[in-house]
Amino acid sequence: MWEALTLGLMQGRTIFLNPDNERLDPKSISHFSKKYNVNMAIFTPSTFSVLTRDDFPTVKWIFLTGETIPSHLIKPWLEANVRIESAYG
Repeated sequence: MWEALTLGLMQGRTIFLNPDNERLDPKSISHFSKKYNVNMAIFTPSTFSVLTRDDFPTVKWIFLTGETIPSHLIKPWLEANVRIESAYG
């Protein structure tokens, strides 16, 4: 995770942290993403599994961490030219 945050800052990006009470709610995550035009995000695969491409129309890069990543989970995103990085292990 720190690599993603450092990379974002080195590229001049703004870092937003979703509030604790909204971090696991798919509707809040989607709203947050659209409100701030999120283009890079970090999730566990469990949280990521409930999100769709429509929840993140501007995302270009996703880091998945903390759990193994099922291939079926990332296939639709890769087909949409979203870069997926594993930060697990």
